[in-house]
Amino acid sequence: QTPADYDTVRLDEAFLRLVAIHTRGQHQPAAGGPVAGLLRRYAATYDRVDRHLDSLGVGGALPYPSVRLPHYPLPADEASAYARLSTALTQRDWPTELDSAAAPLRELDRSYQMGLLPYLDRPAYLRRLWPDGSVLTAAAARSRLDRLDARSDELRTAERERLRRDTAERQFAAAEQFLTARPCALDSLIGLAGVRSSRRMGLENLSIQTKKLLDEYGLLGSYAARRAAYPVLDTCLAEFTALGRALYDLPAAGDSLERRYTDRVWNNFTATIMEETVKKRVLEAYTDVLQPHFYARARELSSCAAAGALRRQIRLVHDRLTVLRGQDTEELEDELRGQRDPAVVLRLITSPTSR
Repeated sequence: QTPADYDTVRLDEAFLRLVAIHTRGQHQPAAGGPVAGLLRRYAATYDRVDRHLDSLGVGGALPYPSVRLPHYPLPADEASAYARLSTALTQRDWPTELDSAAAPLRELDRSYQMGLLPYLDRPAYLRRLWPDGSVLTAAAARSRLDRLDARSDELRTAERERLRRDTAERQFAAAEQFLTARPCALDSLIGLAGVRSSRRMGLENLSIQTKKLLDEYGLLGSYAARRAAYPVLDTCLAEFTALGRALYDLPAAGDSLERRYTDRVWNNFTATIMEETVKKRVLEAYTDVLQPHFYARARELSSCAAAGALRRQIRLVHDRLTVLRGQDTEELEDELRGQRDPAVVLRLITSPTSR
């Protein structure tokens, strides 16, 4: 590009940057380079001006030596395009992965903001910034900015997805750690259940079943497979743990029902208040038949569906006995007389028509 004319500019930081742009990529000895020569050339001038200022006293003027440079005027439309490009760049905060791709744009913008573009052969300057010749105009530079925006959006979307996935995986790992606590909860109950009691043996089987399920789960190698299996396993282990708690609490539940089925009555012969168990057959059906039956079922079951069914049955029987305390159970007691079959006792007690 041929300069239109020459223009006089001050020898300042912008001029030194302009010199650096022109000499970039050229091998210049440290003592013989253009910048070093320029500084030597004007050193004497700086010295003379400084001495004159000292002789005049302190003043507000500072010396600005000038130089003449080739001038390549910016047409109004091109100047406007570079202005819009500069404004757009100030609003960009691209990911660091795009630093190298964005470097030519940022250098171009710096030259624009320092007012250097009218003193540069712009086609040659742009070819220097983009050696592949892909950017030769301000419009092409803006197109490159738009492509960087699109790539930035892709990278940020990918980063958000990575963070979401990492967070989900950390949360899932914590949830998996919680799964391993299920057998520990059952083992704690086993330690409190007494030596070789029916209750202990039922709890031991539940613990064995939970550990077996966890071992099978541990064989699932991939994250996707574990993620798919987790909800079912979590629900299943929760059923075993809840049943274990219900089994452990059976003696206490029996004591609670016994207190509920005990009346305080006046004894005329001893002139004292005595405690008397009422509806003994109903209460004994629970303590002597159903509780041992629940323990036996717990020793045999091997599925979470069976565990859930047994837990709900225990809850149903307890709730039903609580209701029967306030009802007429004479007919029910007759039917329970001598009955030791758990299935029959369950049917009689849980039937809504039990009286």
